Amino acid sequence: MTLTERATDHQDLLVRSNAWGAVANVALNLAVIPLVGITGAAAVTVLTELGVQLRNRRAAVRLDIAPAWPWSALRRDNHRSTSKGP
Repeated sequence: MTLTERATDHQDLLVRSNAWGAVANVALNLAVIPLVGITGAAAVTVLTELGVQLRNRRAAVRLDIAPAWPWSALRRDNHRSTSKGP
């Protein structure tokens, strides 16, 4: 089974995750806007979108549709400098 076929089989997960994110965003905005205003609405929108993206990423890795993040490649000791300074 190709990567595209595996991803196609799980589109319902993505739709549900995005729908829950939209519902959470609206509900939290209704609660936060009267208290904090537009700044609170922006913060809630950023946080709910971040939550949706993290949930989608976790599901994709778990279902083997996306590769796990190569955390070891980000460590400083894995990058060697090519410049020769004094």
